[in-house]
Amino acid sequence: MVDVLQDTDSIPMVDRAIRILKEIYESDVPVGVSELSNGLGLPKATVYRILKTLHNRNVIEKMMMINIA
Repeated sequence: MVDVLQDTDSIPMVDRAIRILKEIYESDVPVGVSELSNGLGLPKATVYRILKTLHNRNVIEKMMMINIA
């Protein structure tokens, strides 16, 4: 899936983080970096950095996903 929002007022990284959060919370099972990357069409490194930031800020828990250090 490609970023569909091309709004000049949007912040791409925030859009990506929201897409990742939606994918996590809509999933019935824990998801990992690879699953999120493949499902959202985002680079694994980007997904990892966003997940790590969300975890460090206590927005998500490790148990909600797998394969995150």
